[in-house]
Amino acid sequence: MSVYDMTNEKSFENLESYWLKEIKQHAPQNAVLMLVGNKADLEAERKVDFNRAEKLATRLGVSLYEVSAKTGINCEEAFHTLAAAMRERVCAANLYSDDSEDAEEYASAFHVDGVIGNDKKSNRLSSCCASPPEPAFV
Repeated sequence: MSVYDMTNEKSFENLESYWLKEIKQHAPQNAVLMLVGNKADLEAERKVDFNRAEKLATRLGVSLYEVSAKTGINCEEAFHTLAAAMRERVCAANLYSDDSEDAEEYASAFHVDGVIGNDKKSNRLSSCCASPPEPAFV
């Protein structure tokens, strides 16, 4: 989850020029990225236009949420979307773990109780392993 301050242009510029590069360089290959604009409750003070943030999210192929940590606007939705995407990645890694030499590395980014384990259950194709959700722009 990469968060920028919607009321601070420099915050968004730093996201583009520094933080996304750091994530690409240091995050595991199956890390889930989501852009989050914070301070949605301060619309009158907005400095980062939604369309600009949406273009970046579209280019990256990730979801974008505008939230307010103060009022809770869209916070729950953003976390649910992130958790669901992370679970999808873990399920996919487990699904193909017998077929891939680098499955351990692929699954190592996340641990979700009940998903990673030594037992390979026959019902590995659960509802969590459906196709990944499309990026959301909220």
